[in-house]
Amino acid sequence: MLGSRFPRRASLRSRLRGPLRLLRRSLGLLERLSRELPKSVLDAIKIFLENLVREVGEAEVYLFGSYARGDWIENSDIDLIVISSRFRGMRMHERMSVLRRIAPDTHAFEIFAYTPEEFEIMKHSVIIGDAMEYWIKIL
Repeated sequence: MLGSRFPRRASLRSRLRGPLRLLRRSLGLLERLSRELPKSVLDAIKIFLENLVREVGEAEVYLFGSYARGDWIENSDIDLIVISSRFRGMRMHERMSVLRRIAPDTHAFEIFAYTPEEFEIMKHSVIIGDAMEYWIKIL
């Protein structure tokens, strides 16, 4: 369980206050995107974001790839970049295990997980450079 990897801090309610405020804002953005994205994709993203806020807390999330560009096909995966300082000290397979567990199984997700410092370095990679051209910040 992810909670055991992170040190206990303030109560759950106070710890989630900021991330929940961001989540409400993000859900509003997703509603505006609802004219462009299939409802099932929006629902899957909402579930992922809600689970992410509960499990990880503070994070930035970007939608990229075909759904951000608007050229998806029926079986396209949902491409996300998740950036969180809470990933510090976690190996990549631990991060991915958590993120796979909280992603709904209704759609295929391709998720990249970075600390802020790792992301600064990865900005110069081809994958992230391409993602940055079309991405949409959703959290």
